[in-house]
Amino acid sequence: MTKFKMTIKRRMVLLVLIALIPLILLQLIGIMSQYSERIEEELESSLSIAQTVELTFMNYLEENWSQQYAIGMAIIANPEWKREDIDKYINNVLSGKQNLKRYSWISPDGIVLASSNEEIVNVNARGMEFYRRILSGEQKVVSNLREDIINDNNLIIHIARGIYADGELKGIMLGILDVEALSEILNIQYTGRSVKYGLIDKAGMLVHRHKEPNIPLSERKIETESRLFKAFSEKNVKFNYPSQFDSTNRLGAATLIEDIGWLSYYSISSAEVLSSLMRYARRDIAVLFLTSLFSILIALFVGNKYTSSLERLKDAADEISKGNLSFETNFTGSDEISATNEAFNRMTREINNQISQRDEVVMLKTNFFSTVSHELKTPINIILGAVQLMDKMEDISKASIQKYIKMQKQNSYRLLRLINNLIDINKIENNQFKIKPVNYDIISLVEDITTSVVEYTELKNIEIVFDTEVEEKIMAVDPDKIERMILNLISNSIKFTDSGGKIEVIIYDKEDKVQISVKDTGIGIPEHMQESIFQYFTQVDDSLHRKAEGSGIGLALVKSLVDMHGGTVRVESTVGEGSEFIIELPVILLDNSSDTIEHTSFTNVERINIEFSDIYLKVEKTPNS
Repeated sequence: MTKFKMTIKRRMVLLVLIALIPLILLQLIGIMSQYSERIEEELESSLSIAQTVELTFMNYLEENWSQQYAIGMAIIANPEWKREDIDKYINNVLSGKQNLKRYSWISPDGIVLASSNEEIVNVNARGMEFYRRILSGEQKVVSNLREDIINDNNLIIHIARGIYADGELKGIMLGILDVEALSEILNIQYTGRSVKYGLIDKAGMLVHRHKEPNIPLSERKIETESRLFKAFSEKNVKFNYPSQFDSTNRLGAATLIEDIGWLSYYSISSAEVLSSLMRYARRDIAVLFLTSLFSILIALFVGNKYTSSLERLKDAADEISKGNLSFETNFTGSDEISATNEAFNRMTREINNQISQRDEVVMLKTNFFSTVSHELKTPINIILGAVQLMDKMEDISKASIQKYIKMQKQNSYRLLRLINNLIDINKIENNQFKIKPVNYDIISLVEDITTSVVEYTELKNIEIVFDTEVEEKIMAVDPDKIERMILNLISNSIKFTDSGGKIEVIIYDKEDKVQISVKDTGIGIPEHMQESIFQYFTQVDDSLHRKAEGSGIGLALVKSLVDMHGGTVRVESTVGEGSEFIIELPVILLDNSSDTIEHTSFTNVERINIEFSDIYLKVEKTPNS
């Protein structure tokens, strides 16, 4: 009987098989992990789209409420208008609102005084939900789903706005929205054949379900024990359960629209989600099988020559599969195995590099778009609102024109400030931002900057004080950039200091250094945020800066400008007591005395208006301003 010999080729095959077994297990575990991750990704995506549905619907409501306010104020401003004049005005407005069935002007006692539908003039609306809620104190109301009993029994919702003058209710503007129009309003981009999204009102009635407009009212009640219904109490929910409308198992999420007490939701068929996952799983198994077969053939072919090298490569592969991505092999030579080794090492380095870059890019992208989109949207909305109001007002006074132009100008300053900061960030990141130092009196420069902003501190009843240890200190600085640093720090102090507070700007002479302190009695900065606030797009926690907005760019620019001067900047702060930002600049003189310039005021009104646009806007919005 021939004795079985464990030849090198057989050993190679055995080693390959042994190596492939854990890889197969890892692949199966990976498939299971991908299943869980895919489900979780879909649920997270569903929540994001549900929030997009919420934002789209709320934007539509806010647009209607704003227009209703403009219409109501126009009616109040023209008491000589007869019903026919009001009807004509309402019909002109409604002609541009194709989604609405009709508009009506209702008296404070609930009688329809004018309407785009003459049939409902003089109808009593006291029993309507929107009327009761307006009388109870709500200014903006969207009603629950109901049938249009006046017209055609279609399903509708009421969008109403109370119109007040001098604190007194003068009337109610009412818009009627046919729920079928929500298909056009909620035009959300999505992928998937089985996608469903829509809205649920406060009473738990299905207001809209994508591509299913004809569900009878009696079948629209959401089951109270469903996960979807729990969003009323839990705000955000994710679910994976059979739908009550088509009995298919669906993945999705729902979020509470807190402003109106409704729900927005999004879901997709579980089968559709898993079908793509199964395709990938079959592909991975096929790839694994082919790879295994090919590896065995290679093992049989190379034989003794590469046994040792393959064993070492297998050990390296095991390390990588365990997550040790820094592991590298150290073969020497010029054959194929050595070349493979070098490629293997490059791959691990590239994987590490790509993982780091991906995480950084995702974080920066998220912070950037979240911050910039909000900072751009707010002033643009205000400018657009002012333009629309001016456009709608037939007899506009000169004072109103000046008011709206002033509003647009200040918000333009705010946009210009953000755009300038973004441009400067780009220049700094690409080493294109340079300073132009000259020998200059830093004391006079900072004093002039401080006194130039007294007007803004007085708007908030904040005391600002300048003090210095020396009367003159000549040193090489870029006055323009110093001005920008100090304005930014004072601007922050004003924004985060309440009325009656105090801001101190003090210069200390440290012989070979100059220390500039900007200290306030504001809300303070938590200790864990005091390092990160000098990074781009970083802001203090929402609970502390809710009353002031910003892009999170200013302090990062201050640090960059200080660094360019060879100095340092730090913050010392206690929550609830205030903050002190301390800039230290080295005292350096340029050799060329011709670079020394006489003192002039480098501050200019336009720059201060831009830098302090947020403060001006905030003060302008207060009731007493």
